Amino acid sequence: MKKRILSLIMIMPIIVMLLTFGFSRTVQLAIDLAVEYINWEYEEQEAFECTESAWAEGIELSATTYPANATNSKIIWSCESYLELDGSAYNGVAEPIAYVEDGKLYKNREGVVIITASVEKSSIVKSFYAYLVVDDISSTQPKFVLLQGQDTPEISISSFRYFGLYDLVSGSKAKHDEVFTARVFPSRLQNGVTAQLLNNNGYASVTVGEKEDGGFPVVVDFENHSEGNNVILQVSVDGSDVTNTTFFNIVDGVNVYSYDDLMYCTAEDTAEQIVLRRNLESRENLLTHKNSALFGRESGSNVVCETTEMESTYDVRYYEYSGLSDKTKIKVGVTFRKNVYGNGYTINAHELAYPSSVTEKFDKVNGESVKVGEVATPLESDPFKGPLIFVSSLGCTCYGQDNIGFLVKGNDITIDNITLKNCNNVSDLSNLDYVGTVLEVMGDNVTLSNSQVMNGRTVIRTMSNKNFNVESCLLSYAREFILKVGSNKFEYAQDNMTIPAGSAAHAILAPDVSADGTPLIEQVDCTARVANTFFYTCGVFCVGMDTHFAGPLLYKTSHTKYNVLAATSYPSKLTLEGDVRFYDWKSVDGLDSSSLISVDTSAGDGRDFSDLFDISQLIENYSAANPTEKMILVKDGKKYVHGGVAFFGGGRNLSVVEFAGLSDSAKQGFEDVNKPLELGLDDSGLGMTSNILVRAAGYGKFKFYMYSPEYQGITVGSIPNIREINAYFNFN
Repeated sequence: MKKRILSLIMIMPIIVMLLTFGFSRTVQLAIDLAVEYINWEYEEQEAFECTESAWAEGIELSATTYPANATNSKIIWSCESYLELDGSAYNGVAEPIAYVEDGKLYKNREGVVIITASVEKSSIVKSFYAYLVVDDISSTQPKFVLLQGQDTPEISISSFRYFGLYDLVSGSKAKHDEVFTARVFPSRLQNGVTAQLLNNNGYASVTVGEKEDGGFPVVVDFENHSEGNNVILQVSVDGSDVTNTTFFNIVDGVNVYSYDDLMYCTAEDTAEQIVLRRNLESRENLLTHKNSALFGRESGSNVVCETTEMESTYDVRYYEYSGLSDKTKIKVGVTFRKNVYGNGYTINAHELAYPSSVTEKFDKVNGESVKVGEVATPLESDPFKGPLIFVSSLGCTCYGQDNIGFLVKGNDITIDNITLKNCNNVSDLSNLDYVGTVLEVMGDNVTLSNSQVMNGRTVIRTMSNKNFNVESCLLSYAREFILKVGSNKFEYAQDNMTIPAGSAAHAILAPDVSADGTPLIEQVDCTARVANTFFYTCGVFCVGMDTHFAGPLLYKTSHTKYNVLAATSYPSKLTLEGDVRFYDWKSVDGLDSSSLISVDTSAGDGRDFSDLFDISQLIENYSAANPTEKMILVKDGKKYVHGGVAFFGGGRNLSVVEFAGLSDSAKQGFEDVNKPLELGLDDSGLGMTSNILVRAAGYGKFKFYMYSPEYQGITVGSIPNIREINAYFNFN
């Protein structure tokens, strides 16, 4: 297959290798400031009780979005018929029960509908069940009974609910009682209500209290737990056949309502299964987000968050050879040691991870510095201040492991139906430079399901773990990679070897066998599986298959801090299954890779290297010289390219991606899943620069899977629809 050596996803990794020379343009990586959530006063089950004349005028639907200055905040209302008045399912043939027009709800007949608010050009959606009732004085029989809970969970990918067996009371576990309210409609017919638990098997008991505030308290007393067994709560109206049923699971875990609850349940000596019952939000979001508590603790005008420290699990020989072995620790905000059931709620580590200072951002325009925006920059007092260094030379720094917002530590752990984010939404991806990795996995047989993970320098990182599963998730907004897969296990080049000239050095500097002679390709150190999951918006690639660098510079030079750093990573395997999509068309003129390598252009011997390697110009030149390659998509006069999965080169990259389980529609995005594009740094046509790159990185090939410009399934501006993921949500 013909090599396409200068496509975007081939060029961007080259920057990573510029350990002696480099280029990093200070550009504004502007994106739409996305809506974070929808606020309304509706319960999960809500009744609209009106006279016929009021129904004829329509019922105004009301909701707001946050933040108010989001780029697209228009709410689009929709209505889906659900149940007829007699409790039978809507058959899809009859006239719809109701409809929405110009933000008003109109009834065709009594029944139950699902009202949904979605945000234009966004994946944010929220729904509730609306019971439509005519307030007719001649009615003598109840028509509906509603079951409303103590809290209203966010509507997300999974609709299934979990309740913890315990609450924390004064630092100790106490049995939990879940209280619902049963309300009868028409509301003037508040007859007696009875309740029973079906499929219960003695895990709980239920009682109905005296009527209060127009409803009846229904108290479920948790006496045990029913892992893997649904509990069915059914309420009935006395003297009628009107019923309502809800399903849930009682978990042998603790209900988390506050930051202190979260810290208790994630501490090593008090670790518990977590059942999230409230959003834990930033101070800014707390002002408007319903049913939320603060992530962190108020301390005067500040918010203080706990952190733990751990030794980096990546290669830190550079620190050791530099006499900085005490600088190899990373900070962790929250450590999940047991299962987490999120109930659709959010944990936002903004107060921990986001820098507390803002500085102006400049770029060169016609040789002069011009302000192009603002960037968040950490102060010395901030916990998160960016990743550790992998290696640094002459003002060019390549990075290793980063601080972690949420760490999964342990085997056989499930994280289900939760939104995890390291900060509030941003309008410039460069503001994610310092916020760290959102979710890092350190354990085998970990499953992330029905969840959203977003807003990090890297969104998810899994290294040297077996059987990490991502199912029915939306992963979005990374400064560099959304998902990084790799190994913490390396085979280093042997010391005191003579390095032959040319690419023959590759065999020595990047060995393909272990010290005992076993082929590395047979020793897969990390396995991951992604199924029915959407990726959206990143600064580099959606998926990065990591490997160690193995250039002569990292083997033996006069700089002792680089000696014997050249190595080969043990291989990883990523399996893609079902409906996996990459929403990530990038503007050619807005490329920036300073998250992978930062460059002080006045460092070293004083020369300015800023014009040595211009990515955008290289892409333009190559596209003009090779028009049949169809590398660039032109839309409305602007040029775009799309990168999906990247295998790093330089060292040997023995990892694999398995596409066999992808749906046909998902496969159509790639030109050929069996023939990735390839790039060798030593034949890249970059002249002197290619020699520098090989010296720094090594002779290994890069491999890339990218969407064709002719692919129409995902186009520039396409937004993932969370409702499409919702169809795949899976019960654990």
